[in-house]
Amino acid sequence: MNAGPATVGRLNLRTVDPEHDHATATAAENLPGATVFHSAAWCRLLHDCYGFRTRLFVAEADDGRVLAAVPVTELPCWPRGARGVSLPFADFCPLVHGRAEAREFLHSAIARHALERGWRHWELRGDGAPEGSSPSTLFHGHVLRLDHSDGDLPPAGVPSVRRAVRKAVNSRVSVEFSRDESALRRFHELYCRTRRRHGTPPAPWRFLAAVGRELITPGQGFVALARRGGVDLAGAVFLRHGPRALYKYGASDPDNHSFRPNHLLMARSVARLVREGCVELHLGRTSLGAEGLRRYKLSWGAVEHIISYTRLDPIGGRFLTAPDRTRTWPTRFFRRLPTPLLRAVGAILHPRLA
Repeated sequence: MNAGPATVGRLNLRTVDPEHDHATATAAENLPGATVFHSAAWCRLLHDCYGFRTRLFVAEADDGRVLAAVPVTELPCWPRGARGVSLPFADFCPLVHGRAEAREFLHSAIARHALERGWRHWELRGDGAPEGSSPSTLFHGHVLRLDHSDGDLPPAGVPSVRRAVRKAVNSRVSVEFSRDESALRRFHELYCRTRRRHGTPPAPWRFLAAVGRELITPGQGFVALARRGGVDLAGAVFLRHGPRALYKYGASDPDNHSFRPNHLLMARSVARLVREGCVELHLGRTSLGAEGLRRYKLSWGAVEHIISYTRLDPIGGRFLTAPDRTRTWPTRFFRRLPTPLLRAVGAILHPRLA
């Protein structure tokens, strides 16, 4: 359901539970710019895993057409009050809309709600902030356009990508695709070791299991594993929303990087997404200082853009700045922890990092 005719008339605010109001949730998911994070499935996994309750804020025309929408989760913010986020563990979850006036109306309505609820702030992760706002945090985003004539490799990729893919093939690396829990468990093992190397706590298995249950098993994503000699060398989790896909999680074994498993995994995954009818692949957010990761994503011919997070103080009515937390972790400490202990730490910290 899209915006429709030129005249909008009066706008009305509704807040609904996307897990139960399927008609409104579907209308919101069909607005321009909606992502997998706008889906009721993402809201369900947040609730099933951590008990987080999400409300879908909707601006409607008098005739019931949904003109703007954004899901917002209220989270405890120890030791003072609560905060609102769109949306926990989302790379980006913009306020989607068909009209600018509906965007402005909805953002103002959420600001009033935040003030009434006593939130410390409400954070919009992505586009849709009101005119005159200033971003709290910036990230790079990269979008790879998919063409059915591309074959295994996007034509805009640099020559080094093609050489890396050929090396992986010649090294007898293969790529396995699955929607089974067993494949997701193998990915999680590799993912935990990767997070230890990066010095950041991993998401616990129960969260990845919820992603598998709500999105991957029903067909809105898949797990890809690059293997050689029966050993998992690299892995990734891809999620889908209609014809658009997202590279959500990645992991790899540094001792086997010389075989270039990540390049073959991405090439084969792109080919699979093309066969499934996808038109673009978003490669996720990248911290502004992560130049190595940024160069890797650009090497595939991805188009770069800025992802803006906007954080509003509802009491003062001012926009706040916030650090990129992915760059402020005590990485040396976490790198020294044994993997089982780091998993335990991740299980405790992950819901607090939403």
